[in-house]
Amino acid sequence: MPTNKLVIKQSSKALLVETGTLYFLLSVFLSLALIIFSLIVPLITPVVSVYVILFIFFLIITLALLLALIIGVFSKKYWNKREYVITPETIMDCEGMFSSNCISYELKGMTSMEVHQTALGKKFNYGNLIVRFMGGGSLLMKDVSEPEVLILKIRELISKKEVEVDNGNS
Repeated sequence: MPTNKLVIKQSSKALLVETGTLYFLLSVFLSLALIIFSLIVPLITPVVSVYVILFIFFLIITLALLLALIIGVFSKKYWNKREYVITPETIMDCEGMFSSNCISYELKGMTSMEVHQTALGKKFNYGNLIVRFMGGGSLLMKDVSEPEVLILKIRELISKKEVEVDNGNS
């Protein structure tokens, strides 16, 4: 059983960026709804009671806030359900909250590693790490913290394995 292992979860900073983006879009939608509502109110005021207009106005705001709450709860609930367990021999991609599904990749077949970061990912130091294997397979490690450092840690684990094998043959 390997003594060296590295457990990586999705970055919480990536969650903040995603939910922040959703909240921004929601506030833009709410602002547009209020602008449209303020343009329509003078046209329908003689026909419809002011109380009905106020009810519709607060209904729009309530639905928008409810949508924001649902987005926040679901994004937090279903985030960090994936983790990557890296040992000198394998990378395991595990996901699930109540049950777990794991896929194991042998590191001896690894050919390269790539980092992909957005501008916000660079700012908050998270990104995607793609591990490529012989035969064309790949593993996408999505939204991990410090992906450049992670590459160095994986290489260090692999080199420890190679040193152990060389010492065993001597």
